[in-house]
Amino acid sequence: YNFGIDEKIDSEMMGEIAAYGKKLKGKEGLFKRVRSVLPGYLYRLRNFKLPIDFEYPMSDSPWNLMTLILYLYAILLWFYATDKKYGWKKKIREAFWRVAILFGGRTLIWMYILVRGRDPIRITHSLYLIEIFVLLCLVYLAKKKCGKDAEAAEKKISFWVTSAILMLSVVMVPVMSGITRTECKGRTEYNKAYESLEAYFKDNPDNFYFVDVYTSVAYADTGFTYSQKMFTKADNSMSNHILMGGWASKSPIEKEKLMKVFGSSDMEADLLADNAYVVADKDTEMDWLTNYYRFRNKDITIGKTDLVADEFVIYKVLR
Repeated sequence: YNFGIDEKIDSEMMGEIAAYGKKLKGKEGLFKRVRSVLPGYLYRLRNFKLPIDFEYPMSDSPWNLMTLILYLYAILLWFYATDKKYGWKKKIREAFWRVAILFGGRTLIWMYILVRGRDPIRITHSLYLIEIFVLLCLVYLAKKKCGKDAEAAEKKISFWVTSAILMLSVVMVPVMSGITRTECKGRTEYNKAYESLEAYFKDNPDNFYFVDVYTSVAYADTGFTYSQKMFTKADNSMSNHILMGGWASKSPIEKEKLMKVFGSSDMEADLLADNAYVVADKDTEMDWLTNYYRFRNKDITIGKTDLVADEFVIYKVLR
């Protein structure tokens, strides 16, 4: 992940890698890939177990159960919203075709993300929220269309659905609140080491620190990861550290930052500057960096200069 150090890894090379990956996936065939993820998709629809952790093992509950209740709600309301003069077949067709289109659309989206293997809860739970919103719109439209002859049935259905949602809330809200409290407490404790590292950077403003990408995410396997608060202890001034890879690597703003500090945007050369240091978790092996420079016909030595929060080692790269 520390590909920022290698100037030869650019957009053209990444494009070639993506094309190669696409070629490999193409050999599997779309139908085969869809068939392989379909059991998981169906399982997530019907798995209503209580969630036990913030993210892993992943659970779609209570969102999938809430969605199911609203699907049934919308179907029943549209059934009664259809004029009595129509026969049963017409009423059933009117009740189902809207929700069928919605369910078909959501299935296509889910198949897309599952086939691509990108289904973290930040995506899937957001999809559920959108689906719930659309279902509420369908319910609202059905309610508006219900005439006086369907008023009694509509009120009865709404009562039972509301009762079901309240019962679901009584069970789920305490469970989700407990999980959230545990996650917040764990992150607060876990972030202390990173806060110490940030303070170390600020206490040494004349130095510049290149941070190992994996180290920036987690330093120990505790189930928690580093998470910065968006509006707390934040400013727009230029920091004296940068990741050695990641989403912003090779970007114009990164190059501008390196140029301002070193007069060069070549990370491989900048790492050898007098005021440059590398930061990595104490359990991270640094052979990869030595091997990289050896591959570039440069002999280097890496020395430990400091230890922060008993977790992060500060290294100096010397030729």
